[in-house]
Parts: sequence; structure tokens; C-alpha cells
Amino acid sequence: MKNYNKIKEGIKELGGGAQYEILEGKVKAIDIQNLTVDIEIQAGVVIFDVRLRAVISDNTGIYVIPAKDSICTIAKIEMGQDYILIASSQIDKFIIRIQEVTLEVTKDGFAFNDGQLKGLVKITELVQQLNTLENKVNQIVAWTGTHLHSGSGAGTAPPVVGTLTNTTIADLENPKIKQ
Repeated sequence: MKNYNKIKEGIKELGGGAQYEILEGKVKAIDIQNLTVDIEIQAGVVIFDVRLRAVISDNTGIYVIPAKDSICTIAKIEMGQDYILIASSQIDKFIIRIQEVTLEVTKDGFAFNDGQLKGLVKITELVQQLNTLENKVNQIVAWTGTHLHSGSGAGTAPPVVGTLTNTTIADLENPKIKQ
């Protein structure tokens, strides 16, 4: 309650003494589709459809999805009847949406754009595996280049020539995303 009172006093100061309403309660329901939560502020008294975003225009924004039964602080949006979540004791998910790009963070990890491309590559291990394959192909090419191979009645097949260049991390890496 100590922090709750500090928040109330800080908002009152910022608002120049204007009317405000800040409440504390428990998350009873979460609607991710509409980005709202229902908050029980006292036994049997529930404020429905508390917003997780201040402006309802599109899906662009940063959203904190609180955990069910977590303790939350909500504030009444000025000149209206709606409330917005301003703090939560526990969160289940953190979402950032910018146009067609989405990042979701949960206890299980990060998902870019719904995780459609699966997990990120462990690039060092991938390069090592590719280099092993490239080296093996180069050995086979070198070996076959030193032998004559007869075809099925069509004469001698020409030797395979050339080599593969080993892959480097720079060939595959997207330097804008680190893990």
C-alpha cells in the first residue's frame, strides 16, 4: 500500500490537483483479443474491460498482459468512464506490435511474428556442420578427379572438378538480431 499511495500522490501532483481515480485490484479475466482485463477491486465489485492500451485505433503499441490473479493498479482515463492498467505485480506476456512486425516475450522465450520461422539458428554450430559437409564434398571431388570412370558403354566420364568454399558466420548472420 505504501507504493500505491506514492503513485496516487505523484499523479495528483502531475495533474495539478485535478480529479483522478486510481484503484488497486486483482485480475479476474484477460481478453487478449480485445486487449482488456477485468479487475476485482473488492469482493464482488469488478471493473470490466480495463484497457491494456490507452488509444484504441489499431494493434500498434506495447502491451503488458498481466497474470491472472495478479495485483494491479488501474487509473481512470480523464473525462471518461474507461480505465487503463498502469501496473501489475506479475505479467504473463509482453507484446510489441509495429505495423506487421510483432515481438512477444513470455517465460518460454521470444517469438517474432508468431514464431512462424521456428527457433533462431545457433550459427556457430550451423557453420561447423556446413564446413564438415563442404570439406567432405571437396575430398570426394579431389578423389574422383584423380580416377577415370567408365560409363555404361558411353566411354569415360569426365572428372568432377572444383571445390566448395567454406561457409563463414558472416555469410549467414543477420547482425541486427543477436542472441
